Amino acid sequence: MLTTVHSGIWTYQRLIEETPSETRYEIRNYHLIDMPSPNTKHQRIVGKVYRSLCLISLKLGKFLFLL
Repeated sequence: MLTTVHSGIWTYQRLIEETPSETRYEIRNYHLIDMPSPNTKHQRIVGKVYRSLCLISLKLGKFLFLL
């Protein structure tokens, strides 16, 4: 569930200046949104994608997984 934290005009620069770096926020339509932490379902899906990419890389070569 997404929660609007502060309305008004938010920019990336304002996000960097006014929020702690360890928090999960996203800017949508200039509103600051509090993003929930990934749950275990998300973790399992990411793990399956990663394993699939590893198998594909055996045939096609190296890949980089950027977070």
